[in-house]
Amino acid sequence: AAAAPAAAPAAAADSGGQGHGGGSPAAAGGGTLSFDLVLTDLDKAEQLAYGSVFAGFGPSATGGVGVDSAPLRDYVATNSGLPYEEVESELLKAASVNDDFQLRLADFLKVLRENALQEGRILESFLALAGEGGEP
Repeated sequence: AAAAPAAAPAAAADSGGQGHGGGSPAAAGGGTLSFDLVLTDLDKAEQLAYGSVFAGFGPSATGGVGVDSAPLRDYVATNSGLPYEEVESELLKAASVNDDFQLRLADFLKVLRENALQEGRILESFLALAGEGGEP
């Protein structure tokens, strides 16, 4: 699962996945984002946190956001493990499942989930720790 956004408002997203989050915490069948919700229903918690962020990108009437959206690209680059130069290709890959090549909330969540961390950094940290441990 992806890390929580740096400045994600605790507002709800439409549980239908169209990215039309409301301004109030109990909007559109959501609820409030809480630590308990993260522990009991991570998918819903991510939808609440990232749904309000996605709604801020101004989805179209069909619920999509163009992959050329600068705020979308900046957010993904800043709040995921993707290097900025790979953001465009990952967004295009995710949007390619839709006829209009626009990113939906479900696609946005998938990109963030699949790129929560850079695997190379994790491996480097592991190897560094494993090398320090040695045998007693």
